[in-house]
Amino acid sequence: MITLLRLVRGTILLCAVSVIISLFAVGSIFNDISSLYTDIMLELSDFKVIVNETWQEILLANNERRYRVEPYGFDTIIGRVRRESICSCAPIPTICQRGPEGPR
Repeated sequence: MITLLRLVRGTILLCAVSVIISLFAVGSIFNDISSLYTDIMLELSDFKVIVNETWQEILLANNERRYRVEPYGFDTIIGRVRRESICSCAPIPTICQRGPEGPR
């Protein structure tokens, strides 16, 4: 018959082995996460370089187009937009000669 002392010793041994295996598993998982973090940071730095180069190209293309289409000067920044001095709300009546009649 198994005595109570042998049962307790077996249980303690099983628990100790389980704890040791768990510690190795935690260490392995921590190592994997650390490696993943390092890889992601390297990829992110490469991505930042690509994004910055692309952004600079976009800005250069935009500036070239802006200077080609509408150059900015002192008047466009501070200048006043001149408008007509009369109100053009209502249509101006026109007096025209009567034309030929249309088809019926």
